[in-house]
Amino acid sequence: MLPLLLSACAVQLSEVEVVPGPGTVVTLRWETDRATHATVEYGTDGEVHTLELPDDALTQEAHLVGMAPGMEAQYRVRVYEGSELAQESEGAFNTRAHPKAFPHFLVEGDPGDDAGWIVTSMFGGQGGALLVDTDGAISWWVSQEGAATVTDAQLSPDGRDVEYLRFTTTAEDPDNLIDSVGEVVTTPVLGGDATTTDIHPGHHGFARQPDGTLIWPVYDFRQVGEEWVRGDSVQRRAPDGSVEPLWSAWDSFTWEPGLDYGGSGWTHVNGLTWNPDDGATYVSIRNLSCVVKLSEDGSLLWKLGGTQSDFTFSGTRSFTHQHRLRPLENGNVLVFDNGANAGDGSRVVEFALDEAAGTATEVWSFTPGLFAHSLGDVWRLPSGNTLVSWGTLGRFELIEPNGVSVWSMSADIGEGFGFGEPLATLEGFGG
Repeated sequence: MLPLLLSACAVQLSEVEVVPGPGTVVTLRWETDRATHATVEYGTDGEVHTLELPDDALTQEAHLVGMAPGMEAQYRVRVYEGSELAQESEGAFNTRAHPKAFPHFLVEGDPGDDAGWIVTSMFGGQGGALLVDTDGAISWWVSQEGAATVTDAQLSPDGRDVEYLRFTTTAEDPDNLIDSVGEVVTTPVLGGDATTTDIHPGHHGFARQPDGTLIWPVYDFRQVGEEWVRGDSVQRRAPDGSVEPLWSAWDSFTWEPGLDYGGSGWTHVNGLTWNPDDGATYVSIRNLSCVVKLSEDGSLLWKLGGTQSDFTFSGTRSFTHQHRLRPLENGNVLVFDNGANAGDGSRVVEFALDEAAGTATEVWSFTPGLFAHSLGDVWRLPSGNTLVSWGTLGRFELIEPNGVSVWSMSADIGEGFGFGEPLATLEGFGG
């Protein structure tokens, strides 16, 4: 158990235990006969990651994340007393291969300094959530069994879990809600049992605040005359488990017949973004081609787009059937504009909003001639580049401010991706 005894005074280092976790996550555990701190180098195919475990302890463990699947990995553990190297141990293991039903990626171009990872939800061949790097290597995943659709995945605020939303759509009869599913699944990054939060009849997206508060849209059926109409509301679940309504489309819009596209309901909320800078929640309403901004208490601040917009679009057109709006640090908003049909095409567009004048001015856009009829996401990265998920097209793309596409990553035909988030590094992934 303690084979590396060099002398009577040497630190004794036990055999390093290799414990597989979810995806390609591996935990290394070891013991020493007196308190030491350590560094760990590890990687696959020439890539080397380094961890520092500065706290002196007798028993230590290191969590290895971000490795490519189905490959041999090497590691080297070095333990130190003070600044002096006391012992080291090297070894190798094979990382787990991802399920055959998961997508494979065709990568083109170079992401440059934006190289990193993407947490994303997926549907098509195999629903679930995954972590994929910009080389197309899937290093963490969780599979979704059954017929529910997975449309949103994100890292928890403390980095310990990947959370994803799964739901089934309902018919226009509110009695059918008892047969639907709406829940947020919380899966520990480093391993352990998943937990679920019932948000029935929630759907499409959610936001988790740092204190644990959860915000999500729900189907909101109302009877209009003799007809049941499916609208949407937004609910909020406090850390103590109490649930309260935050906002309802019924209070901000007047129902008009004829907007139920393909059984999708009257409003069809399809995305939700919470902004930590001002506590506002942005709700995308597909069938009204409108996004609303809500205050922390759920008050309506404005409507952008659609026939009841509080803004006039200056020198440009609005958006149609959008799926995601993300506020930017400069006060502008970035929108994934799906477009009404293939002839319109989908685009990413940035608007500068002048609330006093009530104008929305297009300041940047990217239109590649693609059409994503559903989902889609967009992020402005610290470099100024824009990362786009083309939703049902199963494609990610990186766009420079000059409108040039410098990198893309496309999955197998039939695969699609929902909402997610980019990670510049894996520091903090797993907590």
